[in-house]
Amino acid sequence: MPSLSPSHSAAAQRAARFEMSLRVDPATIHRVRRLVRDRLVEWERADHVREAVFGVGELLANVHKHVPGGRCVLDVRRTPGGVRVAVRDGDPRMPVVRQPEWDSEDGRGLFLLVHSVHDWGTVRLPDGKEVWFTTGPDDAEH
Repeated sequence: MPSLSPSHSAAAQRAARFEMSLRVDPATIHRVRRLVRDRLVEWERADHVREAVFGVGELLANVHKHVPGGRCVLDVRRTPGGVRVAVRDGDPRMPVVRQPEWDSEDGRGLFLLVHSVHDWGTVRLPDGKEVWFTTGPDDAEH
């Protein structure tokens, strides 16, 4: 089996990941969800589209609702068994998953997300936080 040259390897790595900085508003969420869907199909991860697109929408909605200025970085990576999605923002407040009341009109997103994906978590950063999730069982690297 031939080895990959550094430039080819770097190109392959870029093809398996994309990152974007954005300011979130409702129209942005819709466009980014479509972009993620298209990228997953390109990466041959169409069977993970529903979970990933739902999760991206929920994480970006939380940025829009809770992060002053709505700025964040979205990082999507293809993994051996699915995808890993992370959103980094400048707000140090960590998300809290709560069981929503049955008649609640909001507060369901993160609860539904954590029960819809393979794994999820948060990381405190020097300038905010990262909230991430994975969609496949083979996602050993976070």
